[in-house]
Amino acid sequence: MLRHGLLALSESRLARRLAQDVPFSRALSRRFVAGTTVDDVVRAAADLNRNGFSFSVDYLGESVRSREEARAAAGVYQALLARIAGAGLDGNVSLKLSQMGLDVGEEFLRQNVGRVLDRAAELGIFIRFDMESG
Repeated sequence: MLRHGLLALSESRLARRLAQDVPFSRALSRRFVAGTTVDDVVRAAADLNRNGFSFSVDYLGESVRSREEARAAAGVYQALLARIAGAGLDGNVSLKLSQMGLDVGEEFLRQNVGRVLDRAAELGIFIRFDMESG
């Protein structure tokens, strides 16, 4: 039951807005959320590397229902991969198949994930799959 509640919260736009916009909750989420932009993530990742840590990062959001949302998420990951490689950072990214179009269709999912995997292979960055639902 707790698992279902947490998954529902992870899909809630209202919960996301509250976590990002309310000062108290924003302070709590900072420990786990590097930021809301690729620039924020790169800064946080660079800080971790400077302190001797590697990182794994994902783009928040899952259970997308449209091709447009899934393509946009794949685009964010491609930009994130390029920035990680460009900054010479030591870390990887974690993909959620539900964010890449799992609910849209199997062939679309393969193509969309394939774009991200191809870019990661070009840049030599490890991809982890995050299986939160199912």
